[in-house]
Formats: sequence, structure tokens, C-alpha cells
Amino acid sequence: MSLPNVITAIRLVVAPALAVLALAGRGDLFLYLFLALEATDLLDGLLARILDQKTELGARLDSIADLVMYGLLLGGLALLEGDVLLGEWPWIALVPLTYAASWIASLAKFGQMPSYHTLSARASYFLVIGATAGLLALDLVWPIRVAAGAVAVTNLEAVAITLVLEAPRSDLASVLTALDEDRG
Repeated sequence: MSLPNVITAIRLVVAPALAVLALAGRGDLFLYLFLALEATDLLDGLLARILDQKTELGARLDSIADLVMYGLLLGGLALLEGDVLLGEWPWIALVPLTYAASWIASLAKFGQMPSYHTLSARASYFLVIGATAGLLALDLVWPIRVAAGAVAVTNLEAVAITLVLEAPRSDLASVLTALDEDRG
């Protein structure tokens, strides 16, 4: 286990505390823990690149930790801000629906979940942080729509990448990168 993988594993183990905080109605601590978990997500990838410890295991573990963390984020926000989220359900529904589409495409073609870590996924990461902080700290709703739309586009790009690739890959910048690499 490399240092980046240990950090990812910590995120995976600590993420369920989001549910505990949401059930306790502690939106403030929920937000702080989410931000800390997001920092570990940023840190593990950065360290993997700096230390030249990028591995297929690390990419897969990161994707699993992201799935757990973001699933708990959505569930926790539903507990904490259910009335607000109910009014935004069409936008929010885009996220799991397009995520499921990316998984189904990859499982059908490659027999494994996708782990592309695209540039659009990185941009969406910051939009989700802003939307979560905006909702919990400032009662802002519109950032949810922006983040959900960006995540949906990111997930649809993952479907396109799966359709383009001949064999499973991880850590691709975009569908254009996948097209270039598959031609070369």
C-alpha cells in the first residue's frame, strides 16, 4: 500500500461518519467533514503523481471511495436539506442516472467499473464542493443545478470514453485523449 492508497483508504473508512452527522442534524460538522474528505481526495491524487505512485489499484480504490463519499453526501444532504433538494429533484436525478449509465457501459464492455479521472471530473469536483458549501452555509440553491449539470456531462463523457476505448484504461484527460490514444 502506497501513501496515496492509504489516504484513499482513510477516506473510504471515514466517509460513513457523514451519515452519522447528518442523522444527528449537524450540518456544520457534516460540511467540515465533507471538506476534509475532499481534501484527502485532492491530496491522494497529487501525491500519486508527485511520488510517481500512480497505480491501477489506486485509481480503482479512488473511484470506490468517491462512490461511497458522494453517495453519503447525497444521502446526508437529503436528510439535512430534504425540502430544498426535493425542489431540485430533476437536476439531482441526473447525477445517479448518468453515473449508472457510465457504470453499465463499462461493466457491459469491460466487466469493470470506469476509473477515468477526466479533466471534467476534476472541474465537477470543485463545483460539487461549492454547491455543498453554498447550500449548507449560505442557503444557496442555484449552485446545485450547476454542479449536477456538470457531473451529468462528466458521466456522459465517461460513457463516450468507454464506447471509444478498445480496452479498459484509467486516468484519461478526456474523450479526445481516449480517441487519440486508441488511434495511436
